Amino acid sequence: MNNLLNDRKTYLPLDRDPTSSIEDKVNKLITHWQDELFITEGQGKWYRRYNSICSKMYGSIKVHKDGYPARPIVASIGSPTYNLSKMFSNILKNVVVFYSSHLPTAHKRNTVTLLAEKILLLSEPEFHNKNFELLRETLAKNMYPNGLVECMIKKAHEKFTKNGDVKPIKEKLPIAAVPYVKGLFEKLKAICKDDVMLVGKGDNTLKKSIFSRLKDPTPKLHCSHLVYCIPCSCGYKYVGQTLQLLKDRIYQHKYNISIKNSNHSALCDHAITNNHTPLWDKVKIVVRESQQKKRDILEMIAVKKTPNCLNKHTDCIMLSTAYNNVI
Repeated sequence: MNNLLNDRKTYLPLDRDPTSSIEDKVNKLITHWQDELFITEGQGKWYRRYNSICSKMYGSIKVHKDGYPARPIVASIGSPTYNLSKMFSNILKNVVVFYSSHLPTAHKRNTVTLLAEKILLLSEPEFHNKNFELLRETLAKNMYPNGLVECMIKKAHEKFTKNGDVKPIKEKLPIAAVPYVKGLFEKLKAICKDDVMLVGKGDNTLKKSIFSRLKDPTPKLHCSHLVYCIPCSCGYKYVGQTLQLLKDRIYQHKYNISIKNSNHSALCDHAITNNHTPLWDKVKIVVRESQQKKRDILEMIAVKKTPNCLNKHTDCIMLSTAYNNVI
């Protein structure tokens, strides 16, 4: 990977990390789209990114080739343009392939078949004729031969119809993955069989025990949406949670201690009242969770489980007693 990155015809080193400036540009663009009513308020909220991280590049080894060269792969999860990329991907996957494009004929035949099957599966019978006419017009504009289109539509009808009626679609159950506990999992699966398909998962997987981590971990202070624990010089610990970058949250604690604002947090109150020094360098990420409500619960559980905890008892007042048996 170093040899690849040292190729100055392809990659150039930067003086500073441009992640935050790219995030600002993306968010301004999304705000403009929202103001122009190109997207809804809900879409704008989802597309915007905050506390983004830089994309990571790692190498996937080509074990079938001599010398085992590495294929560079860029992991963009959490980057400023990640949500926008997903939006464009969803748009482009529904674009009809032009017939004269440089793709196998089988790919184009499958395009017609899949679109015809969608009409039969997703629309009511009284709308089939109208939808098939729209399909014919769309494919004709993309230069699909009429004979090919009619042949594929006929085959779709033959596949999905019997005695003139569309075969009923078997409703798929939602799938939920839960930790596997022998005995308990089998009982839960039997109880939920008509509503949810449960899948058991375990921590002792080959992926964790054999395969190495190809991507570099995100630096601790640049992580966000997490529950954290900061120890004090006296041995007590403070548990908190934040959607910000951890370094920004720590800065807020430091600043409020410096201005003697004991109301900011239990950590600030303890440090100011007792003249103690939090061990900032030993901050620990307890768990990462992007959803606020789940993160609130995980924070309360962490407070309950942490010995010598500085947090006030009222911090856990909203935690259900149902968690008592598992804490």
